[in-house]
Amino acid sequence: MAQQTKGCCKYCGKEYAKGGMLRHLQSCKARKEKSDAESGGKKCGYFELVLSGKYDSDYWLIIEIKETATLEDLDEFIRDIWVECCGHLSAFTIAGEEYESDPDTDSFWGNSEDMNHKLKDVLSVGEKIEYEYDFGSTTELVIKVQDYRKGCGKADTITILSRNHPVKHLCSQCKKNEAKWIDQEAYYEENPFWCEECLDREFPEGDDGGLMLLPICNSPRMGVCDYEGSEKYGEQFVPDTEKTEKDQFSLVTDTFAVKKTSGSVSDDGEKKKSYRVLVVVDMQNDFLTGSLGNADCKAVIPPVVKVIAEGGYDQVILTRDTHGEDYPTTQEGRKLPVVHTIKDTEGWQIEKTVMDAVNEHYSKEQITLIDKPGFGSEKLADRIRELGKKYPEDRELTVDFVGVCTDICVISNVFLAKAAAPNAEIRVIEKACAGVTPESHHTAIEAMRGCQVDIV
Repeated sequence: MAQQTKGCCKYCGKEYAKGGMLRHLQSCKARKEKSDAESGGKKCGYFELVLSGKYDSDYWLIIEIKETATLEDLDEFIRDIWVECCGHLSAFTIAGEEYESDPDTDSFWGNSEDMNHKLKDVLSVGEKIEYEYDFGSTTELVIKVQDYRKGCGKADTITILSRNHPVKHLCSQCKKNEAKWIDQEAYYEENPFWCEECLDREFPEGDDGGLMLLPICNSPRMGVCDYEGSEKYGEQFVPDTEKTEKDQFSLVTDTFAVKKTSGSVSDDGEKKKSYRVLVVVDMQNDFLTGSLGNADCKAVIPPVVKVIAEGGYDQVILTRDTHGEDYPTTQEGRKLPVVHTIKDTEGWQIEKTVMDAVNEHYSKEQITLIDKPGFGSEKLADRIRELGKKYPEDRELTVDFVGVCTDICVISNVFLAKAAAPNAEIRVIEKACAGVTPESHHTAIEAMRGCQVDIV
């Protein structure tokens, strides 16, 4: 009998094969302690799902997902971690009903549903679901609804509980080194795997001899179409017990890595590049480590820096909450009697590593600073409106928001941007935002999601 692949428990780090992990998760003390420590917030239901390759069970995932999430949310997660390569279509089959990413409304072929259905309306414990990605070179998954629980609402829609360790393949040529590449055309033949040494020996000029090489990756779609692995998730799942502070930031940024939009499609079928704008809201010292700072806001500095550095935006706009010496006599000052972000003080300045990242990765022409006396900025709305007129088509303009505080200035400016450019894709990078409290952050995120703002 072939040895089963193993994975680690998110909470305690113990290692089991898939079946053993499912049993372990039911009694994991570290998981129970974390659950017992959760408090506050509205109660929410969670499904525990087991995802496996239909024809290769070496690849598996165990996740927990909010019952209020949609099939579209689950589809996006599967694409991000396991299958996305060329924007192919996908579909779930649940109790004989099909739910497609682009449903066919032609009754001749039989109608199908879209994916805008909440999981609580379509799933039940014990049910098995089929999933297909790419109706040509299809990757098929089996999803089992393993369990259901009620708990305190969390900000994360999906939590990975365990994942198989990366599968190691022996080079088919030398039979001794670990393979790094797979020959797509020879995938179902005897010698598909190649190590770097064998490639260098056989093809010293670096032309690969016409082989259709794709990288080895931890996915049931390995070697298919143009799949080269996930851009958002690492190959190796890291349990909480092994994370250093640096790993924590690294993992957090993995879970919200900036997903670059493909843009709209022109009348002749050509994809048009989306003009991409990043709005960095109030990443000022007073909101991070100063008079109104808190640990959550301070913790988003590294994720915000990562978004700035790796996002590749066309334009970056930074807002600064700006008050004068008369702040205590203003309406805001009377309702929030904590002096903060007084112009030209240290607390008013953009946090140094954030500003350094902006200056390092973008030219002066790409950077705009906007001082705002209140929560929302009319100047920012005007700038977005101008861009919306310049790029008027659906998703031709993308505006990403990061910063603090989610429940005050971020949400205020997101709604202004949504009104200013209704056809733009307005997105909030959740893990690069923080609120006054975790609960108010979560409430603001859900409010924006309900108003058709994309939460990524």
